[in-house]
Amino acid sequence: MNHKNSNKQALLKCLEDCREIIVFDTETTGLDHEKDQIIQFSGLKVEVFKENGIYKYREIATIDEYIKPRQPVSDKIEQLTSITNDFLADKQSEEEAFEKIKAFFGEAPVISGYNVPFDIRMVKGLYMRQYEAFNYKESLDVLVYARDLVSRSDLMEATGEDSFKQEKVATVYGLNEGVSFHLAIEDARVTLKLLFIFINEFMGEEDKEKKKLTVKRVVYKEGHSHDRNGAYVSTDGIPLFYSYKYKQWYPTKKENLPAFEEIDLDAIESDVLKKTGLSSIEELPRYKGDTSSKAGEEGSEAVCRISGVNLWEKYGKKRIYVKGLSEAGKWFNCFYDVPSGSWSCVPFTSNSIEKLVLTTTGQENMPKVVKSLEKAS
Repeated sequence: MNHKNSNKQALLKCLEDCREIIVFDTETTGLDHEKDQIIQFSGLKVEVFKENGIYKYREIATIDEYIKPRQPVSDKIEQLTSITNDFLADKQSEEEAFEKIKAFFGEAPVISGYNVPFDIRMVKGLYMRQYEAFNYKESLDVLVYARDLVSRSDLMEATGEDSFKQEKVATVYGLNEGVSFHLAIEDARVTLKLLFIFINEFMGEEDKEKKKLTVKRVVYKEGHSHDRNGAYVSTDGIPLFYSYKYKQWYPTKKENLPAFEEIDLDAIESDVLKKTGLSSIEELPRYKGDTSSKAGEEGSEAVCRISGVNLWEKYGKKRIYVKGLSEAGKWFNCFYDVPSGSWSCVPFTSNSIEKLVLTTTGQENMPKVVKSLEKAS
């Protein structure tokens, strides 16, 4: 399966320098790191060593702490984690648990988890409420490596689904037997096993020079199913698309899979970022435009009707995204860049788009459309 060499090389470089890794997981009252709290924090500190060319680990410390939150746990969280309010009633406070968690992490650790950015946010929320900052040297996201190394066909064969949830990926490697997922200590142990499986899979690969293609156009399209919605990329070789659902690259046609395996995806991503003006590939699933459209450039088609007008503001950009139907009966997406006051709407005329947006929103001009959307958000 094709993957980004940058992920592989960053991981292997990290292993050259680090001797310890902390793999951790959290169970929480919700997804908001400022409002919600950790109810179970579990971590495994391991010593990393190499034996006969294989990376191995040795556990040197473990932590598994339950925490009573300020607010009761919801029925949904109780069902998901099996951690009940009755169970948490006599558990320690967040302040008491914080000192143990802080001591376990120590200073600037190398950390890892499955979809670890979420757990990092929750730990940062914990530290913030104690008026301290959570700092770490490096983070290793096992979900990213899973998306690099586990194919959707392997997931389908093992689980009947193409989901990259931890328990599904664990099933591919036979690590799901007897595991109670959504208990932090068990999730952490499975994550640790997957991490070293992926490390050694990367190690066992031959480094082949990848073929560099030049990106010509990036355009958002809605596919025949939700997992086909994403950025479609034309190149001087085969066409590609980036699934917004799976956050992964694919060839647009199955027959192009052999050629796809030889492509340098890092170079593709670099070109895509240049063309779209985005600062990181993590922003791509928010992109709804077309790079063949330049500010002020427009075509000749008229718009039939508009189905959505939404304000988007992030990463220093402020845009109004418009979805609608052309007179030719085709769905389209375009955007109005608020700072420059320009439309990106090829193959449509900006006048036809803007006129219909004003009619749809009942506003006199685009600044008033912006203001009304800001109030509504």
